[in-house]
Amino acid sequence: MKLLLKFLGSFLIFCGGVNVFASTDNKSSPDTLSSVRVGLGIAGEYASIDTSLKIKALDDALRLSTSFTTHQESCKKFQVAPSLEIGKTIMEDYYLGFLVSWRRTNASTTSLIPSKSPNYFSHQFKLKSYTDAFLKFGYKPIRQVMFYGLVGPSIADWSHTTQQISVNGTTGVDKPINEFDMKEKTVGLGVGGGIEYLIKDKYAISFEYAFHKHRSKSVNRTMTYYKYPNYLQSTFVKTVQPSYSTFAIRLSYFFSF
Repeated sequence: MKLLLKFLGSFLIFCGGVNVFASTDNKSSPDTLSSVRVGLGIAGEYASIDTSLKIKALDDALRLSTSFTTHQESCKKFQVAPSLEIGKTIMEDYYLGFLVSWRRTNASTTSLIPSKSPNYFSHQFKLKSYTDAFLKFGYKPIRQVMFYGLVGPSIADWSHTTQQISVNGTTGVDKPINEFDMKEKTVGLGVGGGIEYLIKDKYAISFEYAFHKHRSKSVNRTMTYYKYPNYLQSTFVKTVQPSYSTFAIRLSYFFSF
């Protein structure tokens, strides 16, 4: 939240400086710089969420099976994202703005490695929510149409849980015997672009694509690992790197233009 406020404050100061500059150097051209526009929007998004997972043992004496090799987890999700945009047109053809959007994703994916057997591992990644704070910069070939790019931080709230599960051969009941959990809030980088079409000065419809990637996060945990016929103990390192991309259609209403 502090990062978003600092970013927004810096952008407003910049807009004020540009406005003063335009008013002093372009007094004879009132259309060179338009007024600031402030808008609210709502987007429907098709999200693709991917996770890179790697778990390894620090104890060289313990040789693990393919249960702990690097693998990818992914899922698809439709989500809704409200947004706030502040920006202005500069020299009639160029645009600079700040776009903040938020979504409660609640997307999760679960993989079983190896596939269900007397002893297997369950890996679950969950992306609870994330917020984008994008700088939006664009070019207008005509007044109603703008091509734009997006870049800025993406703040995500996510978790990843690994369980070792034993299946009772008689009853068939699954019983967790180990759990390796991580809960994180991370800041990644988002980039994207799109096209905006203005409808009657107050409304705009946008089609855009954005890709987000976070740095990998690692945690250590000492676990008892079952390797037939004995229980062994070792320290494990789990490394998770989330990424996600979205195709979106956004409808916005601007209070001033």
